[in-house]
Amino acid sequence: MSRLFVDEKRVPHHGGMHAQGKRKTRRPIDRKQALHVIFRSSKAKGRLSLHRFRQAIATLLQLQSKRWGIRCYEVSINSNHIHLLIKGRDRLGIQNFLRVFPGRVAQIVMRTRKGLAGKFWDHLVFTRIVAWGRDFFGAKAYVFQNELETRGLIPYRARAPALGNP
Repeated sequence: MSRLFVDEKRVPHHGGMHAQGKRKTRRPIDRKQALHVIFRSSKAKGRLSLHRFRQAIATLLQLQSKRWGIRCYEVSINSNHIHLLIKGRDRLGIQNFLRVFPGRVAQIVMRTRKGLAGKFWDHLVFTRIVAWGRDFFGAKAYVFQNELETRGLIPYRARAPALGNP
């Protein structure tokens, strides 16, 4: 077990709708384990749908992950949210990636320059530490299933809301 969970008050997730109205805390990051990351936007509809910018977002993801030392295990770009299963080399690289990537996506979708995009994302980016083994493969399968549903290759199956999803 990681030393991260020795303190009972620490939880393996951060952000999303569950962080709204709560005190800011340090995002739990373990550079030896993967993170399930969710970016969600209710503005991403119609002409602002993330689907329309899928290729540009995928290219941006590749560039930013290389820049900040992030390895992407699984990616799902949906109409109003993005799922990533990632692992970073160090805390600073992960933090910078989680700061820069969503800002650049908002700039691409809203066709603006730095600082002019306004509020695009609904909440803080949701992250959850994913332990290796069963938890990791479960998260990977979940993100992959999300991608298959988005592409219309399998029918959408309603699921109970996860921590990061409303």
